[in-house]
Amino acid sequence: DAVVTLSYELQKKGRRWGVDCHYIPNGADPVDHSSLITHRSSLKLNGTFNLVYTGDKARWKRTDDICRAMAKLPKDIKLYLTGQDYDYLKPYYSENCISLGWLTKEEQLAVMSQADALVVTSNQDCNAKLQEYLRWQKPILGFDGEANNFFRNGHNALLAKDGDYAPLIARLLEEPELGPALVKNADAEIPVYTWA
Repeated sequence: DAVVTLSYELQKKGRRWGVDCHYIPNGADPVDHSSLITHRSSLKLNGTFNLVYTGDKARWKRTDDICRAMAKLPKDIKLYLTGQDYDYLKPYYSENCISLGWLTKEEQLAVMSQADALVVTSNQDCNAKLQEYLRWQKPILGFDGEANNFFRNGHNALLAKDGDYAPLIARLLEEPELGPALVKNADAEIPVYTWA
């Protein structure tokens, strides 16, 4: 009788099949910054530029793309990954590609609060991580695929063609005005709803 979807990509697919899907966005509650102070001191990020990836790192999430990029960048640019470890990623870990493992929600938020940019690598447009990241008002790097349904590449996020993130990270470093512009545009154009 009715079809709903969290994904613009699936909505488009449904329409090609003659099914009018109703799009329902994910949500993300506002961040309570007062609860972060204790955990920040114990989980201090120490790069001159810190990237953060949170959540599942399964192979289909393409997390190895961002890990590979770190080998092309100076060692003071650091990527911190949270979440369960997978064996396929371990060869990529180094002094600038650091797995923090599973963290409590409070610890994860404390890590995110210190990020200079946030990374989502899966070829999706319906990951709740997108809305959670937007709450932080930091530049977002994503995969240049289905995320184009959600973001405008180069305008409110940077999307990596073929998963090549190194040039995007270099751009953020070389163009200091770019990060704030991406954040401003995302904040103005992409509504983030509370779960309520």
